[in-house]
Amino acid sequence: MVLGNGSRYKRLAALYRFLHAHTTHRATLSTLGPPPTVRALIRPALSQAAPGAQRQPWQHTQTRAITSDATSSAESAESALLLDRTISTSSVLQTVRECRQKHPQCVLLVRVGDFYELYMDQADSVGGHILGLQVVDKKFRNGSVRFTGFPARSLLRYLEILVSRHGMSVALCEQFQEPMRRSFTRRVTRVVTPGTLIDDQCVATTRVHNYILCVAPVDAAHAERAAFGSAAFDPPSVELPEPAAFDLGLAWLDVATGDFMTGAASSDTLSADLARIRPSEILVDESNAALRHLLAKAQAEAPAGCPSITPVPGASFRLVASAENLLAAAELATGELAAARALLNYVQATQLGLLPPLQPPRQYRPEGHVRMSAATIQALELLRPLHAGSAPGSSPAAASLLGELDSTRTSAGGRLLAKHLAAPSTDVAIVEARLDLVEFFAVSQRIRARVAAHLDGIGDIERAVNKLSLNCGGPHDLLEIARTLREVARIKALLRAHLDAPPRPPARKSAVRRPPAIADSGRRAEILAAVARKEQAMVALDALAVDIERKIRADADRDVRVFGFLKPNCSSTVTQLHRDLRLKDAERQAMQEHWQRQYTCASLKLDTASHLGHFIEVSKRDSEKLQANAEFRMIQSLKSKVRFENQRWTYLLSEIDMLRTRVQAEEMRVFEELRDEVLEASFIIRTNSKVLADLDCSICMAELASSRQYVRPRFVGPMESHVVTNGRHPVVESQLLDSNRQYVSNDCRFEADTRVLLLTGPNMGGKSTYLRQIALVSIMAQIGSFVPADLAQLHILDAIYSRIGAHDNLALDQSTFMVEMTEAAEILRHATPRSLVILDEIGRGTSTADGVSIAYATLKYLHDVVQCKAVFATHYHELIPHVVPTLKNLVPLHTAIYEDNEGGFAFLHKVREGVCTKSHAFYVAQIAGIPRAVLDTAREFAANHFGTNGRE
Repeated sequence: MVLGNGSRYKRLAALYRFLHAHTTHRATLSTLGPPPTVRALIRPALSQAAPGAQRQPWQHTQTRAITSDATSSAESAESALLLDRTISTSSVLQTVRECRQKHPQCVLLVRVGDFYELYMDQADSVGGHILGLQVVDKKFRNGSVRFTGFPARSLLRYLEILVSRHGMSVALCEQFQEPMRRSFTRRVTRVVTPGTLIDDQCVATTRVHNYILCVAPVDAAHAERAAFGSAAFDPPSVELPEPAAFDLGLAWLDVATGDFMTGAASSDTLSADLARIRPSEILVDESNAALRHLLAKAQAEAPAGCPSITPVPGASFRLVASAENLLAAAELATGELAAARALLNYVQATQLGLLPPLQPPRQYRPEGHVRMSAATIQALELLRPLHAGSAPGSSPAAASLLGELDSTRTSAGGRLLAKHLAAPSTDVAIVEARLDLVEFFAVSQRIRARVAAHLDGIGDIERAVNKLSLNCGGPHDLLEIARTLREVARIKALLRAHLDAPPRPPARKSAVRRPPAIADSGRRAEILAAVARKEQAMVALDALAVDIERKIRADADRDVRVFGFLKPNCSSTVTQLHRDLRLKDAERQAMQEHWQRQYTCASLKLDTASHLGHFIEVSKRDSEKLQANAEFRMIQSLKSKVRFENQRWTYLLSEIDMLRTRVQAEEMRVFEELRDEVLEASFIIRTNSKVLADLDCSICMAELASSRQYVRPRFVGPMESHVVTNGRHPVVESQLLDSNRQYVSNDCRFEADTRVLLLTGPNMGGKSTYLRQIALVSIMAQIGSFVPADLAQLHILDAIYSRIGAHDNLALDQSTFMVEMTEAAEILRHATPRSLVILDEIGRGTSTADGVSIAYATLKYLHDVVQCKAVFATHYHELIPHVVPTLKNLVPLHTAIYEDNEGGFAFLHKVREGVCTKSHAFYVAQIAGIPRAVLDTAREFAANHFGTNGRE
């Protein structure tokens, strides 16, 4: 936009101020933001547009550029004035305007009767375009506005569309009836964002955490310099050296479960942290352009899709949170404390002052977990297959490792397993304790079946407690908690009885031999101690469960506003109210039957409606019988029915309504008492939930070990060999078994003098599967699972890195080769001697000379400098004479192929020592269906120009 003299600046600012003041006409403003010169001019105008309005933490300033000309501006001004007159005649529209001024970044859903309604521009842009609702002009005294809506019972369905699918924020404006009056007041009771969505029906799955993440730089000024150098406003457009890394503080919270964590990170590792945490929403300081730029880049690299990024005011990172004592107990570092404060302030603002029950945040220690890059998590298909959709929070498909391992019976168990897979432990004591539980349930099949049966009956009590604390829960959540507490007592009794039972005599020699997966590890004392710790950690709250079950009906609705969820005999007050209500209902029925007989009018029916009040309805034919009696006054005549008013019926139904109101008030009182009891015991309930999740995961992996003949891994020191005998890829093996085929197992061995395995072989020979198999065995072992092998003697790894497959990244303007080099650079910078690196086809996206040189240098650097365990797969046969004789800690391996003299061939998928100098590309092309003529031409060309026989 080209600007003229100063007077034009003033006119432009005045026009912008006018349009910004009328929220319904912000569609005339684009989303690009005005140039800096205009921005400086109009910022004071924005501050004057809504004097006294308080900006909430989720409301970030979005300056907008002006695109309308003078004519359209005049039309907009005229429309705005007309709209103002229309709004002034309707209390609902006045509420809509006030709420949208307070929550300008939200879709506003207004409760009117039994509907949620959208008005003005949001009726078209949201209701019509996104929700597919019919939009009409709703008439008022001085005009009309655009309007649409949907039944209140469908709220969760539309929240799922707006928040989960489209990443929008929604403000819910509920209606409240004044006591003993027909008038209503309305106010926003909750702001729903992608990271604060807690309704089970609105999230894709409750088996993964729905985290909201806050990112705060430890030194904001340093972060700006590191990312943008000396640039004053925008990132430079020319190539610059790699920006310096800067430290970050992270805090993430699952509002639905109360899982609260903090951790330290850096700009280098942020994409890996996003891939591990998988947040649905990210909070960032709105004034920190460098961090927003970094997050946009990390988003593009993350395999789990793009979470919503919400800028929040910088002051929220410094404001003392209401739960400051909670943060003080955790002794957080500067960056983590700032992130945790902003996170809690944001959640409390969206929940209008409420916070779920929280424990002090647990600090994530990177050194206590296996480091894996975003590319590694994606390439190994740990949480979702490569072809899966990218919606945050979506369920993992069966083709991922999580999908293969997860047969947990509870949502909490599923969430725990996913968390373990994203961050395997490096603490041997923690891993061994998990393995002890798995072995216990693998060996003790009878108690495993009995505990599993009880797990089938429990609910997601973590989510239930937090929904109750945020006033989003109902009677159904109380019943779920009571049912789970009953099962906790039964499981605790089962484990205690097993621990107290005398040891069984040793099995006779004729007994059936145990399969290798559950062979005795010689850790009986440790295993029983692990079981005892879980039994002691569970606390039975029988009194609370009994109290809930005594008062709440078993078929109670999820909504606390639905009448009649209390058992009639739960208290003397409720019993008396229900008795009175039954008497009045009987009187109502007697009155209806009396009039039906008196006037020989079978169609007569006593009814009520919100817009008419209490009335008597009869058919058109019978209406004359009532019109002759002055006791009945006609109030409405329809095509086939006539409705009358009667004082006796009105008085009786008023008495019934008053009784129902008293019953509902008593129900709410009892519900709140039970809710308070639950919240007082929330720490114990959540502890029980965590123990049940541990047992669920252990039983899940024990069942897998028993059915698939997995073995318990044994961890050894760095001076011993890292050995896997007859290892298998768990997902591929499962898929082959489903089609009645056998997986070809392979060994892997790293000795003290053998750190690097150079893998060659034909295309389709199984190299990539072998690479992934080596990594997956170690990951499964370090989450505490038995592994698919006959023997697993393993080192504890501090990091696993992979570079497998070829793909570009258009969002970052990166070619296939650039992506390959970026991933390789991350590995070479961060791998340590305790890491495992698997590389497939380094240097393939460029010329042969350059590619071979890069592959050689990478392999030599891993061997000589990093000195980590590495498996390097390549088709560059030119490398072999340069590395096999010279790199003393390298062992060459190859995947075998069968060939006969008549052109027949078969891939054996067996890994053997030695090298293979043929890629057998023509065989793969033949399998793929390349025309015979093309293959003949290719073989002829290869023979003439490369001297090969067409089989290489």
